[in-house]
Amino acid sequence: MKKFELSVTEENLLNTLEIDCIGRNQEIADFLMILDGIDGSVNISLDSNWGNGKTFFVKQLELLLNYYRNNTNSRIRQIVKNSNYLKYLEMKKTFIPIYYDSWLYDDHNDPLLSIIFSIIKSGYGNDDAVKISKAKEKIASLATSLVSFTGININFEKLIEKPETYIKSVLIEEEIKSILKSIFNDIITEHTQKLLIIIDELDRCRPDYAVKLLEKVKHFFDDERVIFLFATNKEQLVHTIKNFYGYHFDGTTYLNRFFDFQFSLKDINVDDYIKFIDPYSNSEKYFQKIMGEIGNYYKFSIRDYNIYYQKIFKMTGDINSMENSGLSYLLQVFGPIILALSIKDVEKARLFLNGKLRTELENLLRESSIINSYTLRVISRESDENKKLGIILSTYDFMFKANSNYKYNLDRILIDNYDKNMFFKIINLT
Repeated sequence: MKKFELSVTEENLLNTLEIDCIGRNQEIADFLMILDGIDGSVNISLDSNWGNGKTFFVKQLELLLNYYRNNTNSRIRQIVKNSNYLKYLEMKKTFIPIYYDSWLYDDHNDPLLSIIFSIIKSGYGNDDAVKISKAKEKIASLATSLVSFTGININFEKLIEKPETYIKSVLIEEEIKSILKSIFNDIITEHTQKLLIIIDELDRCRPDYAVKLLEKVKHFFDDERVIFLFATNKEQLVHTIKNFYGYHFDGTTYLNRFFDFQFSLKDINVDDYIKFIDPYSNSEKYFQKIMGEIGNYYKFSIRDYNIYYQKIFKMTGDINSMENSGLSYLLQVFGPIILALSIKDVEKARLFLNGKLRTELENLLRESSIINSYTLRVISRESDENKKLGIILSTYDFMFKANSNYKYNLDRILIDNYDKNMFFKIINLT
């Protein structure tokens, strides 16, 4: 089976920028304009549902900010030049973007150290070995103080290359802030004007780690040259906060006090995205058209569309290997709905196969012009809208309700003896 997945590689990041296949270039340009206009230190929430491309978005921001700072990537230069939105953008400030996958580190005891190491790794550059070494000595001092504050155990051999350089002093909070400011000074003075620290996947972290990270940022990163961008599903993050502080805790108010403003990502352009992940697909084909309609109905994310297209791709291969038959027509009619349900709610998909989701099917058909019109071309030539819907629902009853034993003679097919086991096998929900 062919796998359709848009992994976060530099090539995919550049290709999607170049083609603007998910319709996000305007949002990227808008966000960069907002970012460039910020004078002080702010915490920004980049809000979108899981699987809807937040990581892709911030990784593209990272590429573009590095380009605007040094202007050395000829591929990006050409992409920006040809973009309807990016070509007019003029950045007045320079930024070093620092990406931090919080989910990757949520088994650590304290997020402050791992964030700082991400800053050192990304901020100094590969050629600043002396400054990196000095920064690590500062972190050793910082780590020692954190032991006294929190009682955590730290593997110092992983922190710095020379354990004998530990500074065994206990620092107060203001001294910790002074060490951080010193690190920022080293990076910012020579390399850039601001740091953009991107915190990704916070809504997936352990509740205690997520809360600890937010509060460390609030208490220790008070520098007007540093901006935090949190790519997260705010609704899920509210649940995470409640899981830590208790069900009755007002997680929304807590986050509203922490985030200075929110930037929300819009839905993707489904048709363009499908063409991108499979450039050989024919947009005029039924399955390509219906994917967008059903996906919109069930509020699919980018990740959902990847899985859906993979399932549809396999099913169409099975259908193409058949001669025109009752089974092939029924797969075309009901298959896309069942596969969509299997992505959003497997239990609902099973209810559909047991004939217990008639109302949901009716609601979907009333809102889905493509599936409605195509289904009737397959099943019947009836022109009356209410009779059309009744024919489709009766066909559903016949196929999936256990006590349906009547024959249903349609204009194009006779489905009284269709192979139900084969239908279930192809749908792969047996």
